[in-house]
Amino acid sequence: MNEIDRQIRERVDAFVRELSELVRRSAVDAVRSALGEGLLSQPARSAEPRRRESAPRAARAKGEKRSPDEIARATRQLQEFITANPGRGVEDIARALGTVTRELNLSIRKLLAANVIRTEGQKRATKYFPARGGAAPAAKATAPAARASGKAKKGGRRARG
Repeated sequence: MNEIDRQIRERVDAFVRELSELVRRSAVDAVRSALGEGLLSQPARSAEPRRRESAPRAARAKGEKRSPDEIARATRQLQEFITANPGRGVEDIARALGTVTRELNLSIRKLLAANVIRTEGQKRATKYFPARGGAAPAAKATAPAARASGKAKKGGRRARG
């Protein structure tokens, strides 16, 4: 090996050692940050609630009912949000609207009853969508038609006469 090759090899080896040391330091700092110093550097929790609540809710005393105007406003706001953001769950919606899920329950029931919105999924996986054409979902709309034509089955078998 000639002199130039040896010098190149030495510089590459020095670079690799230096780079390895920097990677090791970075890993140690990340672990320290995650385990100890990160916990100490976080601000202490304040007495404020975690969730941002709407002004009408915050102004009410605990247990005080919402006025019809507040409910109508919340229902309109919820409908607009679902129309603009279809497929979101109630927790996402509440977070985006700055309220708690409990405050949305009545508005959701009203919009579902009026066939303004529809759902997909069950329980915590329920997602909300604008209703198709403002009518009831297709599955509910076809069931009466099937019964009227005599194609619906009772007890799993069609009665024979």
